[in-house]
Amino acid sequence: MKDAGQPNVVFLLADQLRACSLPLHGEAQIATPNIDRLAGAGVVCDQALSTAPICTPYRAMLLTGRHPQSTGFVGNFIGMRHDEISVADAFKAAGYRTGWVGKWHLQVGAWPGAGMREGAEGAGYIPAGRPRLGFEFWRGYNFHETYFNGWVDKDDWRNEIWDGYETQALNRYAMEFMDQADDRPFCLFVSPHQPHKTCVGAFAPEEYYRRLPSRLELPENVPDACRDESLQAYR
Repeated sequence: MKDAGQPNVVFLLADQLRACSLPLHGEAQIATPNIDRLAGAGVVCDQALSTAPICTPYRAMLLTGRHPQSTGFVGNFIGMRHDEISVADAFKAAGYRTGWVGKWHLQVGAWPGAGMREGAEGAGYIPAGRPRLGFEFWRGYNFHETYFNGWVDKDDWRNEIWDGYETQALNRYAMEFMDQADDRPFCLFVSPHQPHKTCVGAFAPEEYYRRLPSRLELPENVPDACRDESLQAYR
């Protein structure tokens, strides 16, 4: 039996999601019922801040507990040193199963993902072992912006194309991991790519667009260039 003192851990990494864009922190234009429900069942950390403004440095910090100036991750697409000790290593040492699902962005290089399909540049297969920093179950990808019918790495030098919308597909992979539960507790990171700018076509299923207000007001601190681009995409 699993030790009652070892709870399961699921970490949901909402990529590039501004706190001030959530009803939880005062936004009144959109509805986020699932995020609100998670917040209501847990603890909201109002003073939590990102230590870096871009993906790779922040993700390296999140997994190692070390600042970018210590890990050497000061920009995107830099390969992780394999001697880094990660949160997955710590959980494994405590007897946990570990899993990663979704965007990784701690790898450099495109082979063998590039050329697999249209738009696969920069896919960057992450091989098993230390490149995955202690995560055993793996349904991750280094980087791509294919939100529909995209792909993840698995256990050999192949990518698997998922069916449908990314967030829903990653949820299925997360359930796959949890369905394999044994007597050990588990630690699972789930990392969907959205939200990002919509320069790659459809960003989300049409049903979600229909739920948005007819007019969207962006926060005053959004730069003019980003404001124009975002509002044009929204229209």
